[in-house]
This record gives sequence, structure tokens and C-alpha cells, in this order.
Amino acid sequence: MTSDATEPLFTEFVNHLFTVLADADRTSKVMECPIPVAIHEDEPANISDAYFTHIAQKEAEKAENSDRVEDEYTTIADRYGAKHYTGIYSIFHDLKLASIILIAQQTIGSPAYQDVDFFYKVSVELLMREAHRLGVSVRELSARRNAQALAEKPSQFETFLAKEFYRISTAFTAANGEAFVVTSSLNLPLFSSLNRKSVLDERTIDLPDPFQPVQIIAQSSTAAPVSLGVVLPHSSKILAPTIPPTEIMPRFFHPNWFSLPIATWLENRESDTSFAPTVDETGAVICNETKTSVWLEQMGTKELREIRAAYDANIVKMREQEARKLAGEDIEETEIKAKEDIDEGEEGGEINEAEKEINETGEEINETAVKEDIKATDSAEISDAPKPITNGKFTEPAEDVEMNDADPSQNPEASGSEPAEDIDDGPGPEINMVNLFEWNPANTIDADEIEAAENHTEQELASRLLIDLNKLRQKRSLRSTPGSVVPPSAKERDIYFKVRRLLASLVGELSGPELLGLEVSKTIPVLQTNYCGTLPAPVPIQSKSRYTKTKKTTRR
Repeated sequence: MTSDATEPLFTEFVNHLFTVLADADRTSKVMECPIPVAIHEDEPANISDAYFTHIAQKEAEKAENSDRVEDEYTTIADRYGAKHYTGIYSIFHDLKLASIILIAQQTIGSPAYQDVDFFYKVSVELLMREAHRLGVSVRELSARRNAQALAEKPSQFETFLAKEFYRISTAFTAANGEAFVVTSSLNLPLFSSLNRKSVLDERTIDLPDPFQPVQIIAQSSTAAPVSLGVVLPHSSKILAPTIPPTEIMPRFFHPNWFSLPIATWLENRESDTSFAPTVDETGAVICNETKTSVWLEQMGTKELREIRAAYDANIVKMREQEARKLAGEDIEETEIKAKEDIDEGEEGGEINEAEKEINETGEEINETAVKEDIKATDSAEISDAPKPITNGKFTEPAEDVEMNDADPSQNPEASGSEPAEDIDDGPGPEINMVNLFEWNPANTIDADEIEAAENHTEQELASRLLIDLNKLRQKRSLRSTPGSVVPPSAKERDIYFKVRRLLASLVGELSGPELLGLEVSKTIPVLQTNYCGTLPAPVPIQSKSRYTKTKKTTRR
């Protein structure tokens, strides 16, 4: 019920109110809830009973007659678009009815249940506050038009607005919180948390026998607050031993008593270096740089000295072994030469006997000629054979050794058996210990990486390898337990290093983060420890200067 003068004010009031409600009703969807058109209760306290009575009547009619006409439903948003609302009570009526319908469909304490209840409280409080402001605006409008309006009785719209405001304010209540209580065996009450039940929900909660519902009523404290000085009095005197200690935290250590971690700054040294720190120092008291420097000073330098001493001792030992082996080879060559001289004398006697046999039988002459041809061929092959290798270098033999026939019993080659291979027990090629220490499995490049680089398919190869790596990790996680984690296999490590090489090569093609469009600031600390509250500081003591001038008194 509005007059021509107050209609623009009420229209503006409704538009502003529904703009705020529509923005707040994103999760609860109260303004989109279907409400029956036939329900309109003049008494605010009977809106819930009227709705459930209407639903029960419709269900009974449906059971008796299945051809009945269905109810007509609408929403708050549709009624606002049709300009249905002419008073604030009709808005309150529909808000409460829609909230009751949605709350009855949800479980007590669920997130959707709490959203609807919260929206109902906020919307009704906003409606009452804006209605009060509207009444003040109407009163000011009347005062501007007629100076005697304040002394006269209020207008019809003001009376209507005040009446509806009174109906809403008396019906809207913020109920106390409800919880559950149970008495323990020691006759002590144990309370639960709030059950988040809405004032619109009239459903009862069935509780087991020992539990009972209880209302949580807020009560202002009547006792005077106790200051910290009472609990921890400051006294410069030594307390008597009969007085109990007044320390609150006897084992407390303030963070200022430790060396706090300093900020870690961004460092972009290489093209494939991460833009963020690699160590999480959130819960650390000492930064990682301090720990590494202390380790290097206390243990790292000592271990480096031990590694250097072991390396030098190993070099000296290898040189001594090499010298002893060279001296042993000279002795062996002298013994082999003496043995060869003895073999040559025995071969001379065997040749004379062969000549006598040749004169007697012609066939034996032919066989001896064939044997000499074979021996000549063998001696030529031996002279053309590759030279022996010693310490990674080719060495010349000391002297040419003539290979002649020997006694078949002493020469296994003459008896038809294969000669035994000479095994060189000498030292192999020298190993560079620096290269061995700096070896990294990530430096090994496989054939598929070379092929991908030639075909420019590094991304496809990296994607396939990442899928394989994820599968291996999942299988390893299934076999692991919280107490013992299965270490990665050799295959998983190889795939990891291969993916790392591929990604490093892709990032290495870029000259820096400039091509990526990243503006990295080197003046902002990444990790900084923040402490909530204030840190204690010593109280400044004001002392007089030693050189203050004092006024001398003169005797008159």
C-alpha cells in the first residue's frame, strides 16, 4: 500500500534489496525455490504449520482422486519480476516459506542446510534494517513538504510500514545454539559441539538414552578480568621457599634466542635453473646455507683431505706395482731365451735323424717338405702379429724369437692340441680418477634421444617417457608401505635421467626467461619467516649523562 509520493521510494527500496539478495543467493538458491501460490499466512509464526498442513491435504486429495489439478508454483525471483511485492511483509513471508521448504529437504547440519539458514538470517536482518531506513526517508520527505508534518499524525503508508515492521520484528528471533550433553561415570557433564539446527526446522532429533539436548545461552561475564600482573607479579626480591613458583612457561624458549633463517633470494644462473628455491625452509630455525657451510667446515674439509690422501697413496702403490712387473718381465725374457737355446740343440739332433730317414723313403721326404712349408707360414704369421700392449701403449718385443719344431711331447702344437693363450696379468689402461668422480648417469645419451633431436620430436619422446615413469612409480607405490618405501628400480632411474636430459635440452634452446615473457625480480625474497604478534624488546633505561651541568649553589 503506497501513495504516489512514496511509490518511487518503495520501488527503489525493493530494487536495491533484491539486487543484494540475488548476489548473496548464489549457493543456497532460496530465491529460485518453487513455493505454492495458494499459501499466504497473515500470522508469521504459523507459516510453517500452514505449509505442512497444505502439503498433507494435497497428498490426501491425491490418494482419493488421482485426476486432481496440480498446485501452481512460483518463485521469489518471478514475483519480483512481475512487481508483485507491495509491502515488506510479503517479502518476508516468501523468504521464510522458501527457506522452510529447502531446510526440510536437507540433513541437519549439512553444508546446504547451513547455507539456507545463513541466507535466511541475513536476508531478514537486511530487510528490517532497510525498512527502518525507508520509514526514516518517508518521514523526511513529509517534513520537507510540510513543516508541520512532524507534529501531525503519520501518513497511511507510514502506518502500514510500521505495522508490517512490527509483525516481522516480533516473529524473527535468533535462537540460542543447541548441543548435546552426557554425564560421565565421575558425574561430570560432557558437552558436544553445536548441532547447527535452524530456527525454521521444527523436526525433533531422536537421541539415545544417556544423551540429552541442551541450550547454549550466551552470558556476559560478571567476574572482573584478572591481569597478568596478578598471575605473574614482578618482584625484585627473592621469594620465600614456601611461596609456589609464579612462572607461566618455565621451559619456554623465545624464537629470538635462536639464529633465525635469513631470506633466500632468487638466483638464475643457468638457462634450465628453477626460478624457485630448491629447499623448503618454512619450519627451519637455521637456513640451509648455514647448515651446508657448517658441514663443510666441520666434516667436508676433513673428508676431502682423506679422499686426496687415499688417491695419492693409490697412485704411489700403482707405480710400485708397475715397476715390479717390469722387473719380472726382464727375468722371464732371460729364462725364455735360455730355454729356446736348449730347444734348438734338441731340434738339431732330430733333423739329422730325419735326413737318414729321407734317404731311405721318398714319401717321408715329401712329408718333411710339407711340414717345413707349414712352419715357415706359421713363423711369418707370428712376425706379422700385432705387438703386445702394456699400460695402454704398444711396445716393441725385446728380440726376434725363432720358432722351430720342438719335441712333440714338449710342444703341444706338434701333437695336434691347441696352444694355451698367454694371459697378460699386467696393469690395464690408467683411469682418470677426476673423470670417475665427476661421472653422472645423466650424461649418457641413448639412441632414441639422438633420433628425437634429429627429427625435432623431443616433446613426444618426453611425454611417452613421463607416462612410463608414472606407471613404474604407481607400481612401486602399491608395493610400498608407510613404514618402508620401495626404492626405484634401475629402469625407473634410467627413464628419469632421460626425461631430465630431454627437458634440459628443450629449455637450453631458449636464451633465458625473456623469451617466455616472465618478469623475474631478483630484489624480492622468496622465503621469509614471519612470526605472528610482537617480539619482546628490552625496556630502554633513561640515565643521566655524565657530563650534565649542575648549578652550583653560592653562599650568601
